[in-house]
Amino acid sequence: MNKIKLSKKLYNKSSILKGCFHYTENYYLYIEENIFNYVINYEQKNKSTSLISEQDFINTLLEEATRHEIYNQTKSIRELIIARALASSEIDYNNPVESKKIYDESLLNDWFENEN
Repeated sequence: MNKIKLSKKLYNKSSILKGCFHYTENYYLYIEENIFNYVINYEQKNKSTSLISEQDFINTLLEEATRHEIYNQTKSIRELIIARALASSEIDYNNPVESKKIYDESLLNDWFENEN
């Protein structure tokens, strides 16, 4: 069985799991940890498959770590965009839509339309 040792200071567990996922089609992967490191043990499912190079695996982890960092840094703006998108729906409570009517053009009014 082959091993790749990764420092816990450099890589978070989420990035390692996502990085390992990229290789699950061709490899059996086992993750161990000790106080300082994660240890990825792997073996080929098919012996004709070449071994994972440590450099390729590290590049995959860097991609996943970068995605994780971008996700964390942009989380609040995504939440604001989604909240704003959902809040922009206009519901006219004075003129309720009949239950039999599936489509009503008045529900699609632009809420900025009457501000000019």
